[in-house]
Amino acid sequence: MNKAGKYLGTVLPLLLALAIQVLGAAWIGIAYSVVRMFQLASRDGADLSNAGLDIVTEVQDPQFLMVISAVFGIVGIIVFGLWLRHLNRGDNTRVTANHLTVKQTGIIIVLGIFLQIGLSIVLTVISNWQPGWFKGYGELMEKLGMGNSLASFLYVGIIGPIAEELIFRGVTLGKAKRVMPFFAANILQALLFGIYHMNIIQGTYAFAIGLCFGLVRFTYNTLKASIALHMSVNLSGIFLGYILSDSVLLNPVSGGLLFVASAVVIAASLIYFIRLLKNVEIEEELYTFEEN
Repeated sequence: MNKAGKYLGTVLPLLLALAIQVLGAAWIGIAYSVVRMFQLASRDGADLSNAGLDIVTEVQDPQFLMVISAVFGIVGIIVFGLWLRHLNRGDNTRVTANHLTVKQTGIIIVLGIFLQIGLSIVLTVISNWQPGWFKGYGELMEKLGMGNSLASFLYVGIIGPIAEELIFRGVTLGKAKRVMPFFAANILQALLFGIYHMNIIQGTYAFAIGLCFGLVRFTYNTLKASIALHMSVNLSGIFLGYILSDSVLLNPVSGGLLFVASAVVIAASLIYFIRLLKNVEIEEELYTFEEN
């Protein structure tokens, strides 16, 4: 494969992930509509005049969408897990990295919690300052059922992080590292991760935290590290919602202290992980090209 083809190949995981979601949603929506229409038509005396509208309402139900998202997440885990396995089989590069100990995992989890706290403060402050910017974002979160249900917990906290890490810090970063240095590959995968969310608000902070996910992935040379960080960010977003209300985050004292604490922990953690990068050794050149 030539140089241009290898660069374009780094975008394929994103395109496949989007295709799975779009085409899958279309087929599931059609199949569900047909089944429901037959169910309604089989009932004696059923009024079908509003059946179409009722079915559309059911398909757009937040919990229904969350279950469908979980299904797509499981499909993504299978598809990209197999792709990553194939990718690793063809990689002869030997990487010596830091060992992911219980202590290191604890640091990663703490970083995830404070990333979520800092993010919550920033989003809350900006949404109160410019509510118009967040109208579409709030509607999207409500539509996707980003709440405290079991389906939300399973998808947002477990299935989603595993699937997205396989896509972006697994396949995408793995392919990108073969054609460019890590710092450039990390920026690329984070950018594609932001685009994947298809929303300017989500995309912006997804890019920022995606850089952190890529950093810990490379530091320890295992997806377990980035999955732990991703899960920590998402799960703390669910559980901290019970504690950190808007009044707490917008209070100059409590919000200010939380913001400073978040900034300190995030900065210290990132500096710590960056310093660990010196222990990562790559025995073979990653970004070479075949000559035609």
